[in-house]
Parts: sequence; C-alpha cells; structure tokens
Amino acid sequence: MVIASYFVFDYEQDDPVTQALINTLYPAYMVNKRLMQTDLTEIPIFIFNDRSSLAKYMKSSFTPWAFAQGGRDGMYFCLQSPNGTPVSNTSEAYFRGSVSHELNHVILQRAMGKVRLPSWFVEGLAEVTSNLLLRENRERSNYNLALSLAVGAIIPPKLLENNKSFYQITENTVKEREKAAQVGLRAITVDPYAQSTNMARYLLSNIPPDGLPDFLNMVRDQRNFKTAFEEYFNATLSEFYDSWLHEAKTNLSSGNYTTN
Repeated sequence: MVIASYFVFDYEQDDPVTQALINTLYPAYMVNKRLMQTDLTEIPIFIFNDRSSLAKYMKSSFTPWAFAQGGRDGMYFCLQSPNGTPVSNTSEAYFRGSVSHELNHVILQRAMGKVRLPSWFVEGLAEVTSNLLLRENRERSNYNLALSLAVGAIIPPKLLENNKSFYQITENTVKEREKAAQVGLRAITVDPYAQSTNMARYLLSNIPPDGLPDFLNMVRDQRNFKTAFEEYFNATLSEFYDSWLHEAKTNLSSGNYTTN
C-alpha cells in the first residue's frame, strides 16, 4: 500500500489503530518538512500486531519502552505496548507525537549517513517535531524539565552525548517512575528526553530561521559534530551547555510552560 508516493505500508491487519498511524503520518511529515527543509524519498512503514512477530523481523533490538522506532531503513510500529497491553488510545498526544519523532529519525539518519551525532541532539530534534505537532507535548516536556530543575535533577550534558549512557539513563528513569506509580506516587527525577528537547530548541533558537540545513550540511561535510558546532556557533559545546542551563532555569522558573 502506497500513500502520497513516499510512504509504503506493510501491515498485518487493517484496524482503527493502523488507520490512526496512517492518518498521523501526513501531518507528521509536514512538521518535519518545515523543520528539516527537505522532501522525503520512499519510506517503508512496518506495522506489527505484537512484539513477538516484531522481534522475528527486526534486525536490531527494539527500544524496550516504546511502541515505535525509526531509522534509515524505515519506521517500525508495534500494536502491543511494552507491558503487553494493546496500543489503543490513538488520540493520545504520546501516540501522535511518537509518529513525528520516529519520522525525524528516518530523515536525519538518511541525511547524515554514518556521521555520529550526540544523542541529545538526535532525540531532542525528534522531540522538537513532536512538540511542533502538538502543543500539549511541548507543555508536558517543559513541565517535566521544570520539575527536574526544581530538585536539581539535571543530567550532565556530556552523559547525553553517548547513545549507551543516554538509553541507560532513560531505562533507569522509566523503572523509577513505574515503581513510584505502583504505590500511587510520581517520581520527580531526571528526564533525558525533556532535557534533550529543551537543549535542541535552544540550539535552534541560535540559528537563523530555516538555517538548520546549513548547520547539518557543515556537520556532514566535516564528519564531526563537535568541530562543526564550534565553527558554526563560535563556541565550545561546554559553553553551549552552560548557556543552555542558565536560559532553561530563567525561562522555566516563571511557570509558563508554553514558551522556550
């Protein structure tokens, strides 16, 4: 099944959740096109009924806490949540935002090839598209970061550069939240996705409108994010991290989570 010439679908059954995924892809594409300033080439979309059938097909491991994953080879969705329950709330902001998030991974990986990028940039940029698609995602992200800031639970940005440490921190955070929820509490802890999103938005605020492709081209040409960053912004990553943290504390302390 081909939709709008750039999405090619392969799914096991045609049901409301499958249709919701299909219907969300076009607005997600428009958000990504506006941010990334690029058109799509054909993207395979694979939708599996359960995690066992997904595991048989996937060449690499599937993110354990998510129902969606994207990369240069395409987008993968599983209609079974990590806890084994069916994915059903298709109107939920997380559901729709995840589609835009994973689509951004496809676009960015295809654009950058094998150039290594900091995980905070990769995940933060993907979350920016989710925030652009749905304002409630942006407000939730800012709120979560504000809670972390209030208790001093900020991750040293260097730890968010590495893929392994980023996902280890995420897994620990998910476990802490699940443990607290079991006794009716909310764990206020570090939030690698909210922090990375805010960092990516701060980076974007320091480049001209529609200027992201120029920066990405420089990174790709030099094949080194750190070197290209320092040349483009005339600042080190350490200086950027310090400046970001000051800005985040200033903006989010007001309690206005629709900004920044």
